[in-house]
Amino acid sequence: MRALPFLALLVLMGCQSAPSVTGTWHIQQEGNALGEGADKIDWEFKDDKSFTIKAGPMTVLAGNYTFDGSTLTLSGGSTEFGTTYRLVSGKLVPVVNGQEVKTWRLMR
Repeated sequence: MRALPFLALLVLMGCQSAPSVTGTWHIQQEGNALGEGADKIDWEFKDDKSFTIKAGPMTVLAGNYTFDGSTLTLSGGSTEFGTTYRLVSGKLVPVVNGQEVKTWRLMR
């Protein structure tokens, strides 16, 4: 009977799904790091590994991405938004020259 809680824990751990970035994300910034209104830009990552960045109805950027469970890499990215992000505590943190950018991040 003592093994039952342990077995239940193992089953629950095995049922956790791998991290995913699919869905819509928004910018969270410190001050106006990317400018006023940047938080209204939608970043959508689709199951087919494509992404779009939209400001209202206008597509600002589109391309493809790869995600290995912790690192997101964009192709078709720009210098302003970067091309590499780390998934940290449910947030996508931009990485520039190997360093995490502290002034903005993407959140669901």
